[in-house]
Amino acid sequence: MNQCPVSHLPVIEKDRWNVSHPKAGYTTIFKGIGTNIIYAGVQADSEGVVLDSIDKNMFQQVIEEMGMKETPVFTIVNLENVNGISYTYKKDFVNIAYNWGPQFRLLVICNADISVRNVVDTFIAVTPDSLPIRCAGSYEEGISMIFDCMNAQNETSIARGEEDAQDTTYDYKKEFLASLARMSWFKLFSYPIRLPEKDHELYPYMKALDCLQEDLQARDDLHKQQTKKLRQDYDQKILEKNILLNAQQELNNSLKQQLESEKNTLTNEVAAKDMELIRVSTAIAEKTIRLKELCARLSTMDIDDELKKKMTCSCQKLIATEENEKQFESCLDEIESSFLSRLQQKHPDLNQRELRLCLLIKNNIHTREIAASIGITPRGVESIRYRLHKKLKLSRHESIKNYLARTATLLR
Repeated sequence: MNQCPVSHLPVIEKDRWNVSHPKAGYTTIFKGIGTNIIYAGVQADSEGVVLDSIDKNMFQQVIEEMGMKETPVFTIVNLENVNGISYTYKKDFVNIAYNWGPQFRLLVICNADISVRNVVDTFIAVTPDSLPIRCAGSYEEGISMIFDCMNAQNETSIARGEEDAQDTTYDYKKEFLASLARMSWFKLFSYPIRLPEKDHELYPYMKALDCLQEDLQARDDLHKQQTKKLRQDYDQKILEKNILLNAQQELNNSLKQQLESEKNTLTNEVAAKDMELIRVSTAIAEKTIRLKELCARLSTMDIDDELKKKMTCSCQKLIATEENEKQFESCLDEIESSFLSRLQQKHPDLNQRELRLCLLIKNNIHTREIAASIGITPRGVESIRYRLHKKLKLSRHESIKNYLARTATLLR
């Protein structure tokens, strides 16, 4: 077992007490010296590392394994090869000083480079009186301070030194560094700063620090107000957007219900038209059968041949007309059915023949072809057109064809 070169106490070393910081390029080495001293040093891959965080959990583990959990702890921290201390490390240090469990009897920081000495002085200034901290130039001096502390009776002289206790300049230096730490590390801008008398040589510096704190407090208050205003503005915008989205959703739901209602209505209309088509087709079929039976009877009746021929011809025409009607009903496509439904809605007094005539006129069918299709003379078609013009309530110079074309356009 190794011995401390200064105190000649046994040194306890365990590999599991070493904590690697690969990103920062160093390893924290913990050791036990005697029964009540903990050593923490830095083994660096290169010179000039920056401490990134304090290994709190490992420090606690070392204390427990050395049986020092219920006793005051002496600690020496060796900052050799360290030329920077991170913001996280600073916050960790102060958190340990104010909130951590172990009771420190004395904390000695040794071998602090000039580049980090000001941070060490700030640690000393910002920590409470319950945590005595001393700064030593070397490891040997640090161990000597610990042994002096073990033998001392006056804790105040341990923490500061008799020469510092009488020096008000030292007190204001601590106040200056502690105030900077509160502002920089913790963003505390309302903590009162103790000012010296106006004729004191440090008054301008302490007053400047006090003014800086007031300015930072004012800037922080302004930032909070601006942040609050932005949050309120964004909350208002979010509220307005939500209202708009809810209104749009309600409109969409209303339109959806309306479309469903129209769909159901159209479905019912189609079903009704199908039933009507079946009824008409059945009626036409029955009429055709009766007409054929009538023609058959006429051929066997003992009547004048000329009259028989005339009557038989009329029956054949009626049969042809009914079959054409049936064929017409079955050949209507979806667009033509929609057109007829629309037309019948606007003019419910139109009969089936007139509706059929409207469809033929819309499709540019010639008068003679219309006459042959519905089984009447061209003159009869003109008579129907005349009556249809009145039923549609068209002006004198408005043609049926143009009116029907406009009606069909509305369905596209």
